[in-house]
Amino acid sequence: RQMLLQGGQVTITHRLQDNGKTLAPSPWLTLLETFHQLVFERSLYTQRPAIWQQMAEQQRQHLQTLPAHDARSLPPPVAMPTPSAFFTHSLVPSRWSVAGYQRILDCPYQFFVQDVLRLGPINELEDVHDARERGTLVHELLASFVRNDGRTLSKETGADTLLAMSEALFSQRQRQFPAHAHLYAQWQYEFKQIIKPLLAMWHGESEWQAATVETTLEKVYPNGLVFTGRADCIDQYVNAEGVASHVVTDYKTGRLPSKKKLDNAVRSGEKVQTTSYALLDEQITETRYLSLKAKEYEGDNHQAKPLEYEGKLAGDTLSTLVVPLENRLLQLYQALTDGAALPAHGDDEVCQRCAYQGICRLGHRAPSETLS
Repeated sequence: RQMLLQGGQVTITHRLQDNGKTLAPSPWLTLLETFHQLVFERSLYTQRPAIWQQMAEQQRQHLQTLPAHDARSLPPPVAMPTPSAFFTHSLVPSRWSVAGYQRILDCPYQFFVQDVLRLGPINELEDVHDARERGTLVHELLASFVRNDGRTLSKETGADTLLAMSEALFSQRQRQFPAHAHLYAQWQYEFKQIIKPLLAMWHGESEWQAATVETTLEKVYPNGLVFTGRADCIDQYVNAEGVASHVVTDYKTGRLPSKKKLDNAVRSGEKVQTTSYALLDEQITETRYLSLKAKEYEGDNHQAKPLEYEGKLAGDTLSTLVVPLENRLLQLYQALTDGAALPAHGDDEVCQRCAYQGICRLGHRAPSETLS
């Protein structure tokens, strides 16, 4: 307030994005903007070049009146405390998703924002056209194809059918959002590159008997916790004795970690998504990821490489991970009901893909501050 009263005109700036991710303004600036709109019926934000030029000239004239050099050192920056959430027992969600379980392991504060407060990510526009939408469209295509027995078609017929489905979907989105037509054209081209390798891989798996897609799994515990997950694809196999087993595949349209890093993360319990499906369905005997990003050979033909499953777990390796996975889930739920805090971990890899940096503001913390 004192700063605003000192001059007739004050310039306030804030970052809108950081590495392509939208950042929220500080609560103080948001409150000031709301007050200005209510009182003066106009926004503080301005795009008028004349105002910027006038303010730049005023700033230049002001700098000329300052001493040429000031040897005094600035005071040390004030360290921002690490975000940590405390809340009452009544706010602890009784329904946890597989994705939520992964969130609380990655960053408890992220779980607090999304799963306790139920806040959505920051979107400047209602029609968001980004990697998340691309993933949603690809999942819809594959789910519709499998649901309509597309995997029983020949490789040639199946490839033609899936190609026609993708062209219809992406063309429809191009007409609906002409300003983003180039994105849908790019996504359609990228999807086209994986159709033949995907069909070739599916036809190499002749033992499966049936497949279900977008399957919701659920388990209810005596303490009131409901654990749920939604599996992209579950293949059913029946052996000679008539015993059925399930294999779950999780599609990834984004970039997966290196094979070694992913295997280590899955086996160590750092990545719990596919393993959690085995907890929810006792018939699941194998879990795996499938990256839906085409890779090409170098050379004149640019032939697409075969797709491969990654992060596979099966047999005793999978079953030995399920019990500690379940124990940790129940321990975390009990800890929250007992009043445990949810601090921000500050892991660089997690923070880079976090949609809540504007709320957490962990990046404003002093580098020397110790995380709780």
